[in-house]
Amino acid sequence: MNLRLQYVLRQTANRSMGFFWEIYNATDRVNFDNPITNRRSPNFGSPTVADEPRTMQLGVRYTF
Repeated sequence: MNLRLQYVLRQTANRSMGFFWEIYNATDRVNFDNPITNRRSPNFGSPTVADEPRTMQLGVRYTF
């Protein structure tokens, strides 16, 4: 689950400033990659790699 909070401040007809905060993997759940498909591997059929944990970013956007 990803979340985004955003606020846009209109300055004039053509200009605006936006502030945002994004959270990726908000529940901090482990997202495993595809399992090993090499039948000779002792880890066949089991996932051994996980995707990134929870990350956040702040941003400012000025439009003119």
